[in-house]
Amino acid sequence: QALATGGGGAMARGGTIRSLAGGLQVAAVEGGPPAAAAGLKAGDLIEQVDGAPVATLADLERLAGDGVRRLSVRRDGETVEVILP
Repeated sequence: QALATGGGGAMARGGTIRSLAGGLQVAAVEGGPPAAAAGLKAGDLIEQVDGAPVATLADLERLAGDGVRRLSVRRDGETVEVILP
């Protein structure tokens, strides 16, 4: 399962995602794959999932049903592509 929601956040392939006024933020990344292995970091702001813009957990849940492969995240003022294994 690529995504499970609950408790005000979402667990996505090894990372905890929370919804903020400005979009979706990676709150934490667990030590193992695939999120940590792909280079996803706590504090990353998720802008796109497989090329589609996301702003809410509902957007992420809808897109994750197809199996997320690529995230565009905002980190330190720059856009970074994260490829999930």
